[in-house]
Amino acid sequence: MGWTNSVPIFHDNITSILQLEIPHNVLSFIDNVGTKESKNWNIVNGKPAKHPANPNICLALWEFFELLNRILQQMKYCGGTFSVDSNQARWSTATYSVFWSEHITVCKQMGCSPYYATTGTHPLLPADIVEVTYLQPLPNFLLSTTNLIVHQAIDLQCQQEDLDHLHSNLFSTCHLAAICFKAGHAATICNYNFQASDFVLMRNTRIKVIHNKKMKPCYLGPLVVISCNCGSAYILCKLDGSVLHFPIATF
Repeated sequence: MGWTNSVPIFHDNITSILQLEIPHNVLSFIDNVGTKESKNWNIVNGKPAKHPANPNICLALWEFFELLNRILQQMKYCGGTFSVDSNQARWSTATYSVFWSEHITVCKQMGCSPYYATTGTHPLLPADIVEVTYLQPLPNFLLSTTNLIVHQAIDLQCQQEDLDHLHSNLFSTCHLAAICFKAGHAATICNYNFQASDFVLMRNTRIKVIHNKKMKPCYLGPLVVISCNCGSAYILCKLDGSVLHFPIATF
């Protein structure tokens, strides 16, 4: 597995999902969406699966836009969460963050994100600060996929000056202490006996030696521990319960 050190905010390929047969009552916030790629989605027995109420609409496309519609509605009406410069009327100018967030969120059917399935790498969010790419308070329970995408989209809207302020005023002291602690305890035996429901971070240690000149050490998370298998590798899931398609070793 790998992490890309630089990725665009908006992934151009996401527009291939936006087809002409978008239902009129779905995604009413987006107009004049361009069409790219093939229209043959979810092929079953040589034919694309259709929506039972409207055979002119691909079922997979309908389900995707239903999810995206709920995300946009939640971000639009949740008290200014989805706003630009505190102006909620300009919410549509930040929809790119929703598309990007959806594209890097783990699909429960695949165990990985569409971005990982395409590139084999995990993208770093622009909100990355030293280790962790998740800037929200840790939840007390599993989130829905919609809420997880919303949380990530909010992170993506952080401006560079916000991140600089966050880094200089809140995290610099903690990070310095963590670096000093790590240097002073390099030979300490670590106990990786994590329990179910523990929050953990996953580091790209496996590629550190092979691709050290191409990729920097990065962390992905937080992730939730589900169980530990017989080989002492852990089964992890995202904050919405989407299980990763590979076990994670500790060493």
